[in-house]
Amino acid sequence: MTKSCYLCGATDRPLTADHVIPKVLFPQPRPDNLITESACEPCNNGFSKDDALFAVYLSAALGRNEAAKWVWEHKVVKSILPKSRALATQLVADATKNEIRTEMGSVEVDVLRIPTERLERILTRITKGLIRHLIPAFDYAEYGFTIERLWPTKETAAIIQDYATKLTYMERGNAVFRCLYGFTPDEPRHAVFVLVFYDSVGFIVAGQPSAELLAARPNEPHSSSRN
Repeated sequence: MTKSCYLCGATDRPLTADHVIPKVLFPQPRPDNLITESACEPCNNGFSKDDALFAVYLSAALGRNEAAKWVWEHKVVKSILPKSRALATQLVADATKNEIRTEMGSVEVDVLRIPTERLERILTRITKGLIRHLIPAFDYAEYGFTIERLWPTKETAAIIQDYATKLTYMERGNAVFRCLYGFTPDEPRHAVFVLVFYDSVGFIVAGQPSAELLAARPNEPHSSSRN
């Protein structure tokens, strides 16, 4: 199978190895099983600022673990923010207050906010990379991706426990990235991913075929597989 960029599908450009889970999220020493997929240079280079922003956002999260604290201290404070005053200024300007429910009741917290379109772009990119890694032949060119934030509540814990009985588990790093994933067996396949970073920030990302794709291949048989 001809190699292509997992983001834009290009086959006529030089391809580089892109870290699907941004390597900036991992404390040193990094694990030796980080996931990489082929990406063209424009796509790979175009996401470098998103990776830095995502690292700041995640490592500042409420309830962050030791891995996140390491990234905040050694990468965000010492490298990312000093090198980008514009990013630091923008993060402060965009910060909001959120009320979340905890076992102690509702509390108001300061939250660093990523513009919705950038967060969706980051998570869609990660999900496409994971799909390519798990099922290389999966064609998601005509797929849409919906994203739901998971907050640290009892309801979220119940959702994850339910998914854990139905989906497959994978992880990378020491409590850096955890994932539950599953695919429907028949074409066109649906996909669902539960992405959790630093045991504190989670999202459900669902990949769904377009209406046109569903209409064109409503009942195409496919061998059952749970990858």
